[in-house]
Amino acid sequence: MREMSREIERQTDGEVTFRFYPGGIAGDERDVVRKMRIKQLHGGAFSGFGLGLMLPESRVLELPLLFRNAPEADHVVASMLPHFEKAFDQKGYVLLSLNEAGPVFIFSKSPLRTMQDATQAKLWQWQGDTLVRAMFRAFGISPVPLALPDVLPSLQSGLIDSCYGTPLGVLAFQWFTQVKYRVLPAITRLMGALVVTRHQWQKLSPNQQALVRETVKTYAAKATTSVRQYEQKALPLLTSSGIEDMSLSSDDVSHLQQRSEQLYQELIGKLYPKELLSRVLALRDQYRQANP
Repeated sequence: MREMSREIERQTDGEVTFRFYPGGIAGDERDVVRKMRIKQLHGGAFSGFGLGLMLPESRVLELPLLFRNAPEADHVVASMLPHFEKAFDQKGYVLLSLNEAGPVFIFSKSPLRTMQDATQAKLWQWQGDTLVRAMFRAFGISPVPLALPDVLPSLQSGLIDSCYGTPLGVLAFQWFTQVKYRVLPAITRLMGALVVTRHQWQKLSPNQQALVRETVKTYAAKATTSVRQYEQKALPLLTSSGIEDMSLSSDDVSHLQQRSEQLYQELIGKLYPKELLSRVLALRDQYRQANP
């Protein structure tokens, strides 16, 4: 992010600059979105949760078991980018980047060998994340809603005994120090994006806007490559810290897939329109047929 900022500042002769508030200084994603709405902040880097606060239908990209791998997700995201750029603009935001940011797994203190075991877990849910709540309930799990900064102390105190995240995220947030098992397969894939307010964006000249878009696009691609490399390095680090992999049975996975597909339909009209879901599924299936 800072390297990208320096490049934009250099190319605009210092006329376009970024000021960052790292480490949660500005609050969690809900706080950042709220501050953007009242013009205290002009933008931010978001996961799907934050994107959903601005544009609920964007969560269609994080539906459970939607993608088998990163290339599938990349294809659908790239194909849908013009749609989401327009949709965010209609909400008063400018979507500068949108990328797949890694597989999301359940991590637990105790072995979760079956989905029946998982239903007994005290599993964290990001407070206010309606998609994750619906997903876990579809899986028969009653999650414990908590703000992101409360996850680590809650794992330490025993208020929760399970969490979810990408391997890289679990390392970064230090959750790996409190869990012993990673449950396979991944339940979804994380999305990441850079968004600014249209109000602030319109202060830039057309040439500056074009330059910023192109620079962000270049650095977002680099960031995606780097994140995936770090994710691969994160896995052996988790293993060396004592975390074991536990794979659900094929019957359990089939059940999760069935419940996930039912959930896709249940969320029509609540989170996204039917036409959007149909388009995403069609793009995914077309990719699968071309890449068996």
